[in-house]
Amino acid sequence: LKKNPMISGSGIPQIKGVIKDYWEESWLSTLVLKFFGALLSVFFGLPMGVPTIHLGTCIGYSMRDITKDKQERKYLVAGGFSAGLAAAFHTPLAAVIFTIEELFRSLTSTCIWVIMLTAFLADYVSRCLMKHTVLFQLPIKEDFHLLQYGWCILIGVTTGILGVIFNLIVIFLRQFNEQSWKPESIFKPLGVFIVAVFIALFFPSALGSGRDIFPDIIASTSLHFLFAFFIIKFLFFALGIACIVPGGIFTPLFVLGSAVGAFYSNLFSVQHKISLIFIFLSMAGLFSAVVQAPLTGLVFLLEASNSFNIFLPGLFVCAISYAIPQICKVGPLYELLLENVVKDKMSRQLGVSVRKDTIAEELVENSS
Repeated sequence: LKKNPMISGSGIPQIKGVIKDYWEESWLSTLVLKFFGALLSVFFGLPMGVPTIHLGTCIGYSMRDITKDKQERKYLVAGGFSAGLAAAFHTPLAAVIFTIEELFRSLTSTCIWVIMLTAFLADYVSRCLMKHTVLFQLPIKEDFHLLQYGWCILIGVTTGILGVIFNLIVIFLRQFNEQSWKPESIFKPLGVFIVAVFIALFFPSALGSGRDIFPDIIASTSLHFLFAFFIIKFLFFALGIACIVPGGIFTPLFVLGSAVGAFYSNLFSVQHKISLIFIFLSMAGLFSAVVQAPLTGLVFLLEASNSFNIFLPGLFVCAISYAIPQICKVGPLYELLLENVVKDKMSRQLGVSVRKDTIAEELVENSS
């Protein structure tokens, strides 16, 4: 992190900065250090996933010299962005939608062609190499009846409120961490390592991204375990992001959402087939509230469940969970983190802390 601070976190705020011309990416250094940094995060049980989006973007950025057109170079970045997500979750359409929602407000035919092709190729190659490693794809064959749509309101409101709380906690912890250490300090991730030791001793199920515990969450009937897991994982994950640990956030976020759905399905003693719908709706809802990319949350729900039977309830949940942060005026997690990345970058350059209004002036100047 000290050698290359741009490898911190999931890397998506840094990618957005490249697309917005805030800075250039040192792709080789970022690719190598991010890869090994993420490996260390996984090895030590930190609450982060594999940052395939940032790694894919670095590969796309490495090909920028094949064109001199500035916009076409951004398309290569977007292609790597889309490929990274598609390879990780085998959801190519969600990868395309997320790339559009996060990186571009206006599109050209070339851009659409690039991100669609890269998403397809990445998913195809990933399926050929790892045929049995699909994490979240659990087919749902049960219909969600119209009389059950009241559950959608409950899940949407709950995940929306949790998303607001999560983003506020992350920013609070991030600011506290930044104020506690100098900009160039190597001890910023120290807090999450200390907490990881205690979790390993007293509640090891909350370690890591949650990939291995996901089947247990689906099968669990213990309200106490689900509640304890969610609270500990929720705070541990927020601390991991705040302490700029290299790693992705998709897998931990979806696992947290699954815990919400499993808790409600057990609390209200719904049938097992319906409980899977609860789990997937909660995953999409929490994602829509935290990242505030509801179309991606909805499309991911459809691809992961392999069922259009829950399209309408999924649309309802994502709309509700997305609306709550808008009402509360809490921004998307990646936008909030982008502001902190810019602040950290300026602080390193100036050697002093930087105010929010100074950041705004810098962003305006860079954009122009």
